[in-house]
Amino acid sequence: MFKEYKEYYMPVMKMHWYDTLILSKYPCRFYKKEFESSAMGRCVLTAFFEFEAEDKTSCKLGINCVHL
Repeated sequence: MFKEYKEYYMPVMKMHWYDTLILSKYPCRFYKKEFESSAMGRCVLTAFFEFEAEDKTSCKLGINCVHL
């Protein structure tokens, strides 16, 4: 019923023990922005995807994840 994936993409960057994490089965670029007002080093993590739709249109998609 479910397809098995043997490879995942995840950010390779400095992380805290309570940080956020995004796992993707598709290739993507990751960006991390720390909140300046956070005493605990909280941040937003973004996974940015670029792909081609069925009609050959170039598409871009960003997914954000935060730990507040």
